[in-house]
Amino acid sequence: MGDYAARNTTAAAPSIAPSISRQPQRGRSPRSNFIEELAKAREAEHRSVPNLARMAGVTPAAIRKLEAGKGPVATLVAVMKALPFQSTVLAPAASFAEQLRNRRMKMGMALDIAAAKASLSSDEIMALESGGGSIENLLRLLSVIAPKVKRRAPERAYWGAEKKAERDSRFTPPDFIAVIYRVFGPVSIDPCAHIASPVIATHRFFLEQGDDGLTDPWSGRLAFVNPPYSGTLDWLRRSYEEWAVGHVETVVCLVPARHA
Repeated sequence: MGDYAARNTTAAAPSIAPSISRQPQRGRSPRSNFIEELAKAREAEHRSVPNLARMAGVTPAAIRKLEAGKGPVATLVAVMKALPFQSTVLAPAASFAEQLRNRRMKMGMALDIAAAKASLSSDEIMALESGGGSIENLLRLLSVIAPKVKRRAPERAYWGAEKKAERDSRFTPPDFIAVIYRVFGPVSIDPCAHIASPVIATHRFFLEQGDDGLTDPWSGRLAFVNPPYSGTLDWLRRSYEEWAVGHVETVVCLVPARHA
C-alpha cells in the first residue's frame, strides 16, 4: 500500500542539488610533534617563558599560546631564532617558509595533493610557504610532510672522551667539578641546574620547577655556572651582575674557550 501510494502521488518539482563546498573538511587536527620538540628545546636551554619572550621580542602569553599549538607562525619563527632551533627533517634554508616549501617539493608532493592530505586549502599552504599562516595550519601541514621531527643539536664545545654519547652530553664532567670542589670549596648555588647533572650545590635552580637563574636572585659564597651554549653571553652577564652587587663572592663558569 505504501509503495503503491508513493508511485502514484503527484511528482514534486525537481530540487536543486546543493553546491559542493571546495573548502577542506576540518576534522580533528592531525598531529606533528614539532611544538613539543620546541618546548623541550626551551627547557633544555634553561629558558623560562618570560626569558624566552624577551629574547624573541614577544609576550609571555604568546609563548604559552605557541606551546599550546596556537597563534601566528611569526611567533614560532621568532622563538626558533631566539633559541636557536633547527629541525633534523627540515633542511637549513634562508627562512622557515622556504624550509617548508623545500620539504614538500623534496617529497614530490604537488600543492593540491599536500592540501588534500593536510585538510587545508592550497591558499593556506601558500600562506605558510610565504611566511604567514597560523600554527594550527602549520601543524596540519607538518603532519603530512614532517610528522616526526627532532631538534638538530646546536654546535657545542665538549669536554672529555670521544664517544658520541659523551660528546652529546651537556653536563659538567664529574672529574672537572671535583677539581672545583678541591680548589674553591663547596658550591653554594647552581643557577642552571639539571636533575641529571653531577654538580652538588646547596641551592639549585630547576627550570622545570619554575626557577629562572637569569632573573631569580642568587646568594652564597660560590656559584658554579655551566650555561646552555646558545645563551652563554646572557649567563656571563648575569654572573657578572650578581657578583658585582655582592650577591655571591665567587663565580666559576664553564664555557667554551672562545667565550673566555
